[in-house]
Amino acid sequence: MGVIPVAQHRQFEDIGVTVHSLELYRDRFQAVARLDGGSRGGFPRITWRAVDDRGGVYNALPAAGSGGGKPPELFSWRLVCPFTPQRDPQARQLTLEIATLQWSSGPFVQVPDGTLRFSVELP
Repeated sequence: MGVIPVAQHRQFEDIGVTVHSLELYRDRFQAVARLDGGSRGGFPRITWRAVDDRGGVYNALPAAGSGGGKPPELFSWRLVCPFTPQRDPQARQLTLEIATLQWSSGPFVQVPDGTLRFSVELP
């Protein structure tokens, strides 16, 4: 149903996250992002939060993606992170935030509030 460009990058320690866009579908929307982080192995599991300026809260579904790397090279992942339900058509701003990160072969990382937060203006 459409794509909203985001093009925002945030950094937390040696982890960089870029949200490229939001893809809008009839029953959901999804964030398309890239995660770069050194010396971590396995697929990254991310806990996302999404809220809009009208108080709507969206449920994050498990992310899919591809990528990898091996030490000491940089790990890089392309992620597609779906949310339900579809965004409120009256909302004018959406805030996406990563609360936690964990790699299948690494530690659980609590992200400080606001560190990996992305504000998206909605048409």
